[in-house]
Amino acid sequence: MNSSERHVWETPHLQHEFEPKRFNSPTNCENCGKLIIGLIGKQGLKCENCSFISHKKCADKCAHTCPFNYIGNYNEHKFLLTTYSSPTFCNICRRLLAGVAKQGLECIICGFKSHEECTIAAFKNCPTGTVPEDSVHDKWGHQWLEGNLKGSCSVCKSTMKSTSHLWGARCFWCRVKVCSYKCQKVLPYDCIPTVDVESLIPPTSVHTDGDPTNKDNLRIDPLDNSPLIAFVNTKSGGGLGPLFEKEFCKLLNPVQVVDLIQDGPDSTINMLMRNNIYDYKIVAAGGDGTAAWLFAAYDKHDIPSEEQPPLAILPLGTGNDLSRTLGWGNGCDSAEDATKFMSRIPLTSTMGLDRWKINQFSVDENGEYSVKVPNGKLVANNYFSVGVDAEIALKFHNERETNPDAFTSRVGNYLKYAKHGASAAMQGYPDLSKSITLEVDGEYVHLQPLRALVVVNLPSCYGGCYLWGSDDELEGNLQPMRIDDGLVEIVGITSASHLGKIQAGVSSPFRIAQGSDVKITLSKPLPCQVDGEPAKWEPCRIHISLENQVRVLYDTAKCHPSLNE
Repeated sequence: MNSSERHVWETPHLQHEFEPKRFNSPTNCENCGKLIIGLIGKQGLKCENCSFISHKKCADKCAHTCPFNYIGNYNEHKFLLTTYSSPTFCNICRRLLAGVAKQGLECIICGFKSHEECTIAAFKNCPTGTVPEDSVHDKWGHQWLEGNLKGSCSVCKSTMKSTSHLWGARCFWCRVKVCSYKCQKVLPYDCIPTVDVESLIPPTSVHTDGDPTNKDNLRIDPLDNSPLIAFVNTKSGGGLGPLFEKEFCKLLNPVQVVDLIQDGPDSTINMLMRNNIYDYKIVAAGGDGTAAWLFAAYDKHDIPSEEQPPLAILPLGTGNDLSRTLGWGNGCDSAEDATKFMSRIPLTSTMGLDRWKINQFSVDENGEYSVKVPNGKLVANNYFSVGVDAEIALKFHNERETNPDAFTSRVGNYLKYAKHGASAAMQGYPDLSKSITLEVDGEYVHLQPLRALVVVNLPSCYGGCYLWGSDDELEGNLQPMRIDDGLVEIVGITSASHLGKIQAGVSSPFRIAQGSDVKITLSKPLPCQVDGEPAKWEPCRIHISLENQVRVLYDTAKCHPSLNE
């Protein structure tokens, strides 16, 4: 093609590079949807880069951006098999995703859609939220994704939905939608993301010359805000995890969204430390175990308590006791909850959360508990228990490990757990007071008959039970419960049926003691659990003492009352 002909058919605003093309079978223009008419010669145009097809007369009116017009770096898509309730079209072959359920794949980062068989030809045009190392752009332009739109054009307000072909375009960052080139060209170049700028790492601040998904390659300019980093446990939430990852990618720079199962927390924490970014907040999208995973990462990277980023929890787990305590709720059922969650972050306060180390010691040749059990150190954020509650949890855990696909429903999990609890109530459980001894702050404590002993750090335990009871009923030297006072509370449960009544909210355990240093001696193998992780422990002495504090974000309007005292 000569230069004058190319000039006619280029669309610089979109950077399609159209070549005249002969079509030997009926072909529709992908801009207007009408048939390209003609029998002789080259009837229409086709982009050399992305294969977009157009009438010659439509080329300068096209609203569909070429995937290669981005200022920033881009990468391969991260696809998830998806079900669509309305006509949806493949962004590669441009045909309908046919079927009743799970019709095609959708990128959880940018929303790019594809047939399974088309993904091999997918453009590497997924926004990464980064720019080349030598980039000097201080403003960010729109990054467009074509078609599959609902609602109205942001400029002319015309209806955007199409049931016959890909039509219109949406900006990945600011979510603005356009129906035509006429509407697109009146928009200012500057793209203003919809998320609160205080939470965002601007794409123009993140530079790389290498693989933009390798966080070792990223250089971040100094920031004057406190961004949010979302760590998503994609195995949590009964399959909702990937949908929350997708939702956070809509709200934040993809650099700020981490799939914990695929990437873990370390590479992101290293990236932030390497770029001297310490003023940021963390969202743990998952259960209490996800929060514990991130707290352990703080320890691994030797981040002092005063420099640790405060953490909020978007609850996707089963018990969600830490989330309940901090006011983040008992669970999320829709990925749309992520938007509501983000709006609450600026209204939060920060406080410390005690964490407790649990060491196990076995008996030496002189009969003393002086031999530290290898790999026997654990850290509890919520509770340690021994007895019938751990026995029930262990049976549930073993069943889930055997058949994990049967445990994807939160409600179903509750029912299975209740089944094991009912079985334990019918079978009975031995008196623990004959198998364990308790020492608190150097003094032995006499134990009355009991079937479970629980050392508690949080007000909420067992999925919403307040084990320490009302502050009005405290006796002697016992104090109201707090999560930052360097004390744990110790309670007893008399039977499996008593445990069931506690979980139903119609009874309470009995208080035993409160202290900062706890020793429990097991004289025989017994089931124990730490923050819901059960196992059978051999005879040993268990020493519980303060490990450190971490910083957490809590909602002052919805948290447990003790946090506001």
